[in-house]
Amino acid sequence: MKFNIFMDTQVYEKQGFNFKSNDLSRLSKLVRQTNDVRIFLGEFTEKEVYNRIHKKIEKVKSQVNKVRDIHIIDKNSAFLKKWEEDIESEELRIKSEFKNFVR
Repeated sequence: MKFNIFMDTQVYEKQGFNFKSNDLSRLSKLVRQTNDVRIFLGEFTEKEVYNRIHKKIEKVKSQVNKVRDIHIIDKNSAFLKKWEEDIESEELRIKSEFKNFVR
């Protein structure tokens, strides 16, 4: 018996966009091991996943900006600059993991 699975953005979001989560890893492994299961990802869903990842990262950036508003921390501190760079790297890493998951 063959199974076709259509996955919506909510599935990935529920997993915290962790494409190496136990559930998504097991599903990926099942797809690789058998020809009986296929996952379908529409173009709209794929774009929506990237968009939601970006929106989540933007929320994190807004929290960093709130830290900047606390006057005890220098607004130009190396700490905050490094934090921003790390956030940017995280977005790229998460999007790359999604791309690998889709493959």
